[in-house]
Amino acid sequence: MAGVSLNELLVEIRACAVCADVLDHGPRPIVQAGPRAPIVIIGQAPGRRVHESGIPWDDPSGDKLRTWLNLSKAEFYDPDIVAIVPMGFCYPGSAKSGDKPPRPECAPLWHERLLDHLPDDRLEVIIGMYAQKRYIADRPKTLTETVRRWEDYLPNQVVMPHPSPRNQHWLIKNPWFEEHALPAVRTRVDEVLGHTARVSESNKPLPAHKRPVDPTPVHTVDLPDLPIATYNIPAAAWVEAPPELLEAGNDIGQQDNIMYKRRIGPWLLWRAGPARKADARYVALHHEDLTRVHTFRIFPDGTGNGIGPAGTEHLRFRTWKEELNETR
Repeated sequence: MAGVSLNELLVEIRACAVCADVLDHGPRPIVQAGPRAPIVIIGQAPGRRVHESGIPWDDPSGDKLRTWLNLSKAEFYDPDIVAIVPMGFCYPGSAKSGDKPPRPECAPLWHERLLDHLPDDRLEVIIGMYAQKRYIADRPKTLTETVRRWEDYLPNQVVMPHPSPRNQHWLIKNPWFEEHALPAVRTRVDEVLGHTARVSESNKPLPAHKRPVDPTPVHTVDLPDLPIATYNIPAAAWVEAPPELLEAGNDIGQQDNIMYKRRIGPWLLWRAGPARKADARYVALHHEDLTRVHTFRIFPDGTGNGIGPAGTEHLRFRTWKEELNETR
């Protein structure tokens, strides 16, 4: 309908009940958009948790997506920064493995009208196969091959797999995505938003020893892929933490200073003690089998030693980490 404002269109979308008869949990369209949004995220459909909260990407997948894009929650949920336009606006219900596909009615009915209200030079973040099929021209047959060609779609489009914890195996099999694609994606996001305008006292990266400790309980699937620059997750907050980790600092006086660092391939990396000039120990645990544990000891003079998952002895932390990344 000509002349409908963006706000009026959003009211229409949120009142949509076209699929009411086939939605197991009823309609609750989830959408976010502002007329100046320079980034639009086109994903699949809300999950059960988002359906219940009414907040888009309000789940572990959203946490990972924000990490991938290097966006704070304040930025992500500002409709004049990020528009969120899923392929299906409502939770489609669950299937035998994961959720059902997005309802096919949504995108043809609403997308063109909604995107017409957004800036022409927007950056489109295309997530998952359903969005790729609609928005990526001349794409390869598989999601992996499409994402592998990420450079072909910049600077106007970013292609990604879904950031669901269920896709951890894909990330392990395709380490190039985090190693090469994500740094370029973050650079492009910074360019779009203007990096200097984004940095404030509240979100500047802090040295590890100055980051506040967040004791909120966290499960394995929720541990982020990349280092957290603004706070620390202590081992005591990890619900599934095995004794080998919780006791990793006992013999070096660091029992209360064991913090999460990042994922390296399938391994969860933690550190007991400070980063340098002190006794410390890195601990790597396989995310699917927490009995697979490997450590690397750091001494105050900077020397160290440890055994990698392939059984190799390492005197350099870098080569120990490389073995982690190469061993599944």
